[in-house]
Amino acid sequence: MKHRIIYIVSFVALLLLNACDRGSDYIYPSVILDFLNATTNSKGVVDTFATDNNLIYKVDANYSKVILTANITQRVVAYYSVNKQATGDSVGAANIHSMAKIISSVPRVGNYVWSKDPVTIQSVWKSGHWINLTLGIKMLKGNHYMAFIQGDNEIINGQRVITVEVSHDKNGDTESFTNIVYMSIPLSQYETAYPTGFTINVLIPTSSGITTYTFTD
Repeated sequence: MKHRIIYIVSFVALLLLNACDRGSDYIYPSVILDFLNATTNSKGVVDTFATDNNLIYKVDANYSKVILTANITQRVVAYYSVNKQATGDSVGAANIHSMAKIISSVPRVGNYVWSKDPVTIQSVWKSGHWINLTLGIKMLKGNHYMAFIQGDNEIINGQRVITVEVSHDKNGDTESFTNIVYMSIPLSQYETAYPTGFTINVLIPTSSGITTYTFTD
């Protein structure tokens, strides 16, 4: 029996950045859009974050109204401005202007349905211990189901090769507006299991077929 993926993307709770309305006269500072590893306090508010190149920032001001799970580190995408530049030896300081939690689960292993409703691809790249994806999905108001599924995991010509499938089930929703979804595939579990290296193929369903991105660690 095949299992259904349960990560839900809805129209009203889509993985979009929260807009921060601070008045028409407010001049926004120069901001950076990035995928981050954010650590929360006991109230679920982000008080520090790390970039994928291991720069750490404490948060001076968090203008986002997003509340996350308390007392853990989790993957987010955010607009932030730097008050003090971080280095490898010192913690920096920053303000978060908007933020959203993203799908960043370990690829599911087992008898799961790979739903192939098409997405559009904006960008796919490797950064630190992650493969990041910025995708577009056409939706109106329904719930969509998205996740990562691990496919083949085998040795080919002496090299460990892993397949990860991006699953998208539009759940009968009407294809209307294109909305952006942010996702990250964690690589730490593969780095631990295969310390001598591996290749990972990311398979993404599009309207023209399956598009494959290949990365070597």
